[in-house]
Amino acid sequence: MATQAMQRGFRLDAEIQALLPQREPDERERLKLLIRRDRYVDDLVVLDVQGGDRILGDGHGRLEIAEDEGLNYKIRLVPVKSRQEAVQWVVDNQLGRRNLTDEQRAYYRGKKYLNARQAGVVAPVPVFRLPDQSPPPDPADRTDARNIADQISEEAGVSIRTIFRDAEFAAALDEMEGQEKEEALAGEAGPRKEVVARVKGTKGILCERCKRVGAVKGCMDCLELRRDKRGKARTGSHRQPQSPKTKGSTNGAETFNWRDFSAQWGALFRQIDLLGHACKCKEGLKAQALREQLKSFKRDFVGLWESVTGEKAPREV
Repeated sequence: MATQAMQRGFRLDAEIQALLPQREPDERERLKLLIRRDRYVDDLVVLDVQGGDRILGDGHGRLEIAEDEGLNYKIRLVPVKSRQEAVQWVVDNQLGRRNLTDEQRAYYRGKKYLNARQAGVVAPVPVFRLPDQSPPPDPADRTDARNIADQISEEAGVSIRTIFRDAEFAAALDEMEGQEKEEALAGEAGPRKEVVARVKGTKGILCERCKRVGAVKGCMDCLELRRDKRGKARTGSHRQPQSPKTKGSTNGAETFNWRDFSAQWGALFRQIDLLGHACKCKEGLKAQALREQLKSFKRDFVGLWESVTGEKAPREV
């Protein structure tokens, strides 16, 4: 692995890879067929950290396919001052995508706050007073935590309290891995509040060995016990995971799925931004007009769906 990293000129970072959503098998296969057909790989983004460390920030799937197919690829260097700033770049890059689930968006907002706190930019989450309990605090006395949460909430268009809840959700998901984490990010593990509660409820569970010698960070036996406990708690919940509305026959005929529609529409919208960045025309009149056409198409499509089904489209569409 070290030799391969030297040949590439950059390395893969486990924490950054854990931030990235896993591609569905069919999505990866479509990307592979496209790259194989065109014999072309979009530039990989490598974060050039001061001090000489170079970390892959975007393009992990393209890298894997290019190496499997024996294709050359180019990299685009983005200078960053520290590893924390590199993580922040990846979080911001993911937040810029248009086909995120509500859970993914909450996760990345929470990670943005937690990463800033870990870098020493902010203090722990402050205790809030209700407005009728005391006069408004003087802005000069506001904590760093409140300031950074205020900034993130303004960027995202949500409340400060939401940012702190998102931070709890992100910390809970970082205790998960694999399919369990992917289901939570897809909104298939129940409400975010319940996901956080299940993780908190299993935090102190230890395997027999760790009970004897003391807790060992990253112990796989402990992680497995906690995952099993969360699975049983989820199964026993009266609230069932929500799934996107699907229309069509269950006998093998074609069906319509809102999540697939949103993902594909978002990917098409993203292509306009990519073209705009590449050709320096992102804010041009033609690019803006094309975005408006796509938005108009989406509104008309939703209207058609509601008229033929007699139902309201899902809130997240």
